Parts: sequence; structure tokens; C-alpha cells
Amino acid sequence: MAFSEKYVTVTGGGLHDGSSEANAWTLSEAVSNYAAGDRMNVKAGTYSDSSNVTFATAGTNSSPVAWRGYKTTIGDLDTHPTTQRVSGVDCPLFTNSVSSGAAYSMRSYMSVEQIHFSSAVVGTVLDLGFSTNAIQVIGCRVESTTTNTGFVRAVFGNRSSSVMLTDCYFSKNSTSDTCVWAYAQSSFFLNRCTIVGGANGFRHDQVGYTSVINFCVFSGQGSLSIKVNSALHASNCSFYNCTGSFIEQSVDNDLYVKSCVFSDCGGYAISNSTGSNLQRFVMTDNLYHDSSFVSGRLNNIENDYYAKVDTASPYVDAAAGDFTIATTSNGYNNQYLLEKSDISSYMDSGAIQHQDPSGGTKFHPLS
Repeated sequence: MAFSEKYVTVTGGGLHDGSSEANAWTLSEAVSNYAAGDRMNVKAGTYSDSSNVTFATAGTNSSPVAWRGYKTTIGDLDTHPTTQRVSGVDCPLFTNSVSSGAAYSMRSYMSVEQIHFSSAVVGTVLDLGFSTNAIQVIGCRVESTTTNTGFVRAVFGNRSSSVMLTDCYFSKNSTSDTCVWAYAQSSFFLNRCTIVGGANGFRHDQVGYTSVINFCVFSGQGSLSIKVNSALHASNCSFYNCTGSFIEQSVDNDLYVKSCVFSDCGGYAISNSTGSNLQRFVMTDNLYHDSSFVSGRLNNIENDYYAKVDTASPYVDAAAGDFTIATTSNGYNNQYLLEKSDISSYMDSGAIQHQDPSGGTKFHPLS
């Protein structure tokens, strides 16, 4: 379908009807006036708010809604940069000082691309909505900056379906609650993302659903990197520096973990807390930094076919955010992490070489 192109700038302009950059809406005007089938092209700048912002109008299957950031010309943020972008200067920054609830709430058949969401809200920075469908978050940075130890999340979804988070950076400033929480979502996909902090990096509570997580990096969780009751398919991911176990499946369910790297863990790499009688259970080709596990590699799980083991850290410098596989690792050139993050340069399967952007002001999740 062809979108009806609309424009959003910090101050708006001209007729304030969104028809062009010269006649752009402000963010509040856009939120109130867009319609199904519209694509809001949001120019780089800092968009400050002090109240809960709800993108109130849902799209439809034939007329979805899109929010897309740009710097100077439409589409100039769609490709991966060679250097990181500065939020509010090179890309739109949505910053909200609301004290509770959800800072920004999405609706069905909606996508957001190349926008930085940041808030110290006690609640959720980006809420995917209740019983919503067909949501995409692409190339965004979503940060919970509060150190509050209560009910705080970067991203939350409740009983939604067909949710896909791609090429994003999600962070929570403390090791409490959950960074990305799929409360009861079917068809949940997490692709090429970095998840930093939270008690849990990713959590899915619902039995009978499936979480698919590919090419992601998890680091700095205060409890568990991934906590699921759902079936889990995880491949080509990197797990580093977690207080508890990296992956915990609390009920017997499908478990598929392939070509992942596990290093520096306070618990198990993978723990099935109820036993090893999984419905369908496949673990293969994973790489473990064995000496870094407090509780051993696996709990209640018998086999990992073709597993590789390192006695030293497999990364070049994980503490500095460089998750490139070192040439001394048994996983080097063996389908694990790539040395390039440019999607067009893929020559092997493996997780992307992510870096945690320093200083909290950088935008793009890929280094």
C-alpha cells in the first residue's frame, strides 16, 4: 500500500496540517490528528513531554500506521550508519518526564522506526498496548533511565500478537524488574537487538506461546537474561555478565538453543527448573566460557550436541562492549559472532557485533 505521508517537527510550522515539513504538525498535533494509512515522518530534534502519550488511532491490515524518524531528508535514517548517531541532533528523541504509567503507548497495525524513546517513568517507557496486533519496532533505542526498583520496564506488551522488535537497543538503568516483557504475547520475535540491564532482560509469562530470539546480545541482567514459560527458540545470541542464569524456562516446554555464546554467569547458562522432560528439546553448537559459571553450564538438561568450551573469555573485550569473538576462542570462525555489523556485509551466520553506546547519548544500537 502507499502511505499518506505526514510530517512532524518539534515546533511544527505553517498551516500545522502535517502536509509538508513547512506545514508540519507538532508531536501532540500529530498524535491527535493522524489517521489509519498515515506515515508520520518525524524530523530529528528533542520532543519533550510531561504526560502520557497514546498513539490513539489504530491502523488496519490494509491501512497500517507508521512513525519514522529522519534527519534532513526522508529515509536518511533507514540504513545502518558507520558511526553512531546523537539523539536529538541526528535522530528524533522522544523524552518524557511523566511520573507513572506508560510514557508512550502504541496501537494495532503500527510501526515505529529510527526513534529514541527515553523516560524515567515508574511503569513503562514504550507500551505495546493491550490486545493489540501486528506491531513493529525497528531501529529504535528505548531506555528506562530511572533507578527506581519498582514496576519499571523499557518495553511492555500485554496479550498482543505478531510483535516484532528488530535492530533495536533496549536498556534499563537498574537491575530490577524486566527490560523487555512480553506478558502474554503470541508470535513474539526479537531480532538483532541489544538488551542491557533489568532483573530480567526478556520475559514471557504465557504457557502455550512461543518466543523467537535471534542474533541478539544480552548483558548486565541482575537475575535472568531470559525468563520464559513460553516455548523458546534462541539462536546466534550472545549472553554476558548475568547475576543468575542466562536462560530459565520455568515449565516443561519446547526449548531450542543453537549457536549461542555464554560467558560470565552467576548461575547456569540454561536452566529448566522443573526437569529435563521437555516436549521438544534441541541444544546444539553452543559455546561456553566454562570457568565463568558459578553453578555449571546446564541444569536439568542432559546434552548439548557439538558444544564448544573456552577456558578464557571468548570475547575481544566484552567489558567494553566489544563482543567480537577472539581469535584464541574455540568459536572463532565457527558460526558465532560476526566482526561486522553492517547487514549488507554478512558472510556467516552469527550474532551481530553490538556495542553498548557509551554516555547514554548515542542512538544507533549497532556499532
